[in-house]
Amino acid sequence: MKLNIKRTFLVGLAFLSICAFWQMYDNVIPLILTNTFHLNETYSGAIMAADNVLALVLLPLFGFLSDKHETKLGKRMPFILCGTAAAVILMNILPLLDNSYYAQAGAGKVVAFVIVLGALLISMGTYRSPAVALMPDVTPKPLRSKANAIINLMGAVGGIIYLAVAAVLYPNSKTAGSSMSIIRSCLSSCLGSCLSPWLFCISSSRSPNLQRRTRDWRNSIRNGTSPKRMNPETRPFPRM
Repeated sequence: MKLNIKRTFLVGLAFLSICAFWQMYDNVIPLILTNTFHLNETYSGAIMAADNVLALVLLPLFGFLSDKHETKLGKRMPFILCGTAAAVILMNILPLLDNSYYAQAGAGKVVAFVIVLGALLISMGTYRSPAVALMPDVTPKPLRSKANAIINLMGAVGGIIYLAVAAVLYPNSKTAGSSMSIIRSCLSSCLGSCLSPWLFCISSSRSPNLQRRTRDWRNSIRNGTSPKRMNPETRPFPRM
């Protein structure tokens, strides 16, 4: 039994985007709150802690929902696709509000920024648990340790990608003005690029060969044949 590296890589893209986002969030958002909106440390700290509070509710909630709900796209894919798409859109709105407030301050823009930021955190919480749960769904139990190591490595790569982009595009001399929109575009591209392999997986799940293998797999279970005795290469791609 061999680990399917390609499949594991596709699964790990979701975790890569998550780690890249949180690296950006922890580095950029405090600067926006304190330097642009001039919030004191108490308010900025409370806003930065909101993601941990939301995670207490969102992660188990959407993990439970992805376990119980079955759709044409599978159990996990609707949450991953919708959460990533919403995060990309909302991430593009944040720098617009930041630059707008920098040009002309207004209390309504601060409120709008906090609301959009909260919606962004909810979007990330929507697909974080389903993305983490996807690896055990598509990997045989004896190979999950190796798959987990690859996915964690991809998460570290996501953080490194952001740090490399940040070092080039906004050093200390460029932390104000248009550089924020550049960072927004790069991070949005990073998240958006992770959608393409997922869409490829969806299209591949419709192939006649895969559907035949899936039927054979289900029939073997109904007939009492142990899945462990089947050739791993003939196993269907599990629904995500």
